[in-house]
Amino acid sequence: MGIPSAYVNQRRAAELLGVTTRTLRNWKSADFGPRPVRDGPSLLYRRDEIDDFRMGVAR
Repeated sequence: MGIPSAYVNQRRAAELLGVTTRTLRNWKSADFGPRPVRDGPSLLYRRDEIDDFRMGVAR
């Protein structure tokens, strides 16, 4: 089925944010950064939340 286009996987989210996947996991633990959504075993990130975070709009 694939990932809906509004979402990106953890690796792509890290690329878009210029950080490592480890940093994303640390941010998740600290309740910082774009919020991931669980899809089975995978963490997905909403593209609009990544864009908002990059622009300083979101948490």
